Amino acid sequence: MIGSPLDLIGPELITAALVGVAIAALPRRDSALLTLALIGLLLWEPKVLQQLESVIAPSSSFRFAESEKPENAEATWLALRMKADENGHFYLMPKINGVPVRVMVDTGATAVSLSYEDAERLRLKPRLLNYNVRTRTANGETWAARVKLADVRIGAIHVQDIDALVAMKGALPTSLLGMTFLKRVRLRIERGELALYQ
Repeated sequence: MIGSPLDLIGPELITAALVGVAIAALPRRDSALLTLALIGLLLWEPKVLQQLESVIAPSSSFRFAESEKPENAEATWLALRMKADENGHFYLMPKINGVPVRVMVDTGATAVSLSYEDAERLRLKPRLLNYNVRTRTANGETWAARVKLADVRIGAIHVQDIDALVAMKGALPTSLLGMTFLKRVRLRIERGELALYQ
């Protein structure tokens, strides 16, 4: 009895073909083709992904989605990708201390900076803080208070014990995701698109 076409081709040839497609897609940065090849490998031969780890470098533009991440793999994984708004800004809604807070990504901010109002929502008691840190905003110089955030979550990214600042009331209209968080993840901004890795 004649088997299926896959039986006639043979599993080794199918695996080799999928690996070849994946490797060929890397120099062209063809994420769609690479994704299809890797999904095919996951379905056909999951173990072959271990061989691909030495080929797909952590600096590659492609990253596995969280559901595709092999166990115990030491690499950097794409956690979030988004496009800038019409003004070229990136706005996120991370959970800070378990509370969703709208923030703007700002690589020029030395620290995560919370508006007075967001600090109230996070129950940081901003009225009792010591505003002894001189800062500069779009509206000029002002003062801020140092606080410690328990954690910040953005998708699969989870960073704990983050130094942050709380702005005086009315000094900061939107909270900023600054470098005390960003330096602990991998960030890339290219062609109006933001990518965060961890």
